[in-house]
Amino acid sequence: MLGLPVEAAPTALGLLRLAGASPMLLDPARVAAQLYPSESRLSSTERVVLHVVMLEEAGYLRTWVEEGTEWLQLLDATAPAAPHVTSTAFRDAFSAPLADPFSSAGEREKEREKRAGARERARAQAQAEERAWEARWADHAQRPASRPERPRLLNAPPIGCHEHPNGTSTPCGPCGTAAEYRRQWLAREKYVEQLAIFEETNGVDDDEPF
Repeated sequence: MLGLPVEAAPTALGLLRLAGASPMLLDPARVAAQLYPSESRLSSTERVVLHVVMLEEAGYLRTWVEEGTEWLQLLDATAPAAPHVTSTAFRDAFSAPLADPFSSAGEREKEREKRAGARERARAQAQAEERAWEARWADHAQRPASRPERPRLLNAPPIGCHEHPNGTSTPCGPCGTAAEYRRQWLAREKYVEQLAIFEETNGVDDDEPF
């Protein structure tokens, strides 16, 4: 099942279990009733029609019309059929004429037109997505690199006093005072940033008193 459209994979698995490698009569309404019995008939039939189009585009199956009847055959049906569904039983069930309106030639023609429309919509959607990604990458390639922001830590006061700007391992009162001042400066800068994010997130009015 590698390479299949993800959305159509459940229908592909269902068709594989129902038909295996044998040709089958393509009746989307009956296939939908077999694979998606809990969904409404209309929505499940439309899903099967669209999935068949996608699977045919992906090269997983082929469809053809023979004597006014549309058929389907999987092109990579290597897995066995489901234990509770035999190929003979499936062919017998799907070769029998239908008693409902979906078996008429007019309904089959409507189904073929619906599949053709679904194929065109799927192709247009894929082309639109491809153009969108091409435009996005072109915009990314043309966008000038932004100047990196200077880390706030580099703007902090020195670690030590004027005699030991990088600190010292020996006791030094002025260095201790400078280190404490540096910690207060960093804490204040961090608080200002957090407060700005809070006000932006919560929509705090600038005129609101503290």
